[in-house]
Order: sequence, then C-alpha cells, then structure tokens
Amino acid sequence: MRSKGVTTLLLSCFLAAGTVTAWAQSLADVARRERAKNQSAPKATKVYTNDNIPHVTTIEASESQTSAESKPATPSSTVGEQSEAASSEPEKPADKQMTKEYWESEFARERANLARAQEESTLAQDEFNLALANETRELDPQRKEELGQIVATKQADAGAKRAAEEKAQQALDDLKKKFEESGAPKEWMPPEENK
Repeated sequence: MRSKGVTTLLLSCFLAAGTVTAWAQSLADVARRERAKNQSAPKATKVYTNDNIPHVTTIEASESQTSAESKPATPSSTVGEQSEAASSEPEKPADKQMTKEYWESEFARERANLARAQEESTLAQDEFNLALANETRELDPQRKEELGQIVATKQADAGAKRAAEEKAQQALDDLKKKFEESGAPKEWMPPEENK
C-alpha cells in the first residue's frame, strides 16, 4: 500500500516536471517567434496630418514675376542671372502678408509664452516675499544667515523671471508691429490683441 502511494507520488512528480519543461520550452518558442515577427515587421512610418505639416503662406506674384513668366527666356540669360534679379527686388508689403491662420497661431503662441512667463514671475516673486518674511522673523543668528542666502537666491530668481516676462511682452509687441507692417486686414488680428 505504501509503495503504491510512493509510486503515485513519483509518477506525479515526473509528470509535473515534464509539463513544466514542456511549458518552458513552448514559452521560449513563442518568445523566439514573436522576436522574429517583430524583426520582420515593417518599421512605423510617419503619418502626416494637418497638425504636423507646416502652414503654407500665400504670396501674391509681383508684376515683374508675372511679366517674366509671360516672356520667353532668352538663350543668353542664365539661372543665376534670373535668381539675382529676383533677389534684388525689394520685398513688397503684399509679400509679407500671411494667412489668417498664420497670424492666429503666432498670436496664440506669443500670448501663451507671455502668460507662462507672467505666472512664473508671480510665483518667483511670491517665493522671494515668503523667504524674506521668514528671514525677518527668525531670531537665531545662524538660521537667519542661512535664510539670508535663500533670500538672495530667490531674489535673483525673481529678477530673472521678471526679465523673461518683459522679454515675452516685447516679443508680443514685436509681433503686433510685424502684423501692422504686413498689411494684413485688421480683422485678422485676434480680439485680445485688437485693443
């Protein structure tokens, strides 16, 4: 009776070991097949959408370009001469006029930069004020000296953030000036800027 139980136990162990080995081998086979499939699979391609394609600006043809296109080229004229003639012409206001979408995106970008810079500047100023208040209230000379160093760091950071805010404001002002100089219709200017 006892040998029958031992035999059953040994048989169960051999079956379990065989199953685990077979399972491990099949798992390794599956992993190899997946690796081979991934290597043979084509690489991902870039998908172009309206969001990642650069916006094309419309440029009206100038009179000299229109007349040059209507006249046949003379054999003596070369490509270099034609490009020099085209580059020597002054840029006209109509050439600078961009699309409405271009101006909207430019103003949105500059407004976002300014808002971020203003928020960072306000936060840095608040941190400086808090550090200064903590230093003023501190009675322990050693801790007061440590807080003085923190105050100096916070003050420098607040000054840098304020300068970044001024730079962002200047960039927005420059964009407004560029818009006005472009000759684009006034209604293209976003309402936030049209004040």
